[in-house]
Amino acid sequence: MRDVMMLEGDDASRAKAAKAIGRLGAEGKPALPALLGALRDESELVRQNALRAIIAIGPDPKAINALTNCLKDSDNLVRALSATALGQAGFVARQSIPALRQALEDRDESVQKEAADALMKIDPNGARR
Repeated sequence: MRDVMMLEGDDASRAKAAKAIGRLGAEGKPALPALLGALRDESELVRQNALRAIIAIGPDPKAINALTNCLKDSDNLVRALSATALGQAGFVARQSIPALRQALEDRDESVQKEAADALMKIDPNGARR
């Protein structure tokens, strides 16, 4: 049922659905596939709320590729939230290190900061290199 909620309705309805799933915290984990799909939504707000929900649910190795891809999103907040989520995943997100290093050069300072924080959480020793 949660999957259908994410795929139907207007932008505002899809964004509200993602936000509602985020309020469930870890109990929203069954909706993770729908949230990962929402990361490709045309609406920035839907993508942002999906990322907030993914962060609220907690780290999941299945999300790493999608989160890494979001580091190239056109929206600054989406890129910053993606870096936050990758950092939350810790060492499991080590495959995202090259993309996070690139994000250190992002045009937006909040993305740079979140990428630096994520690198410290994923590989504290490597981030100092």
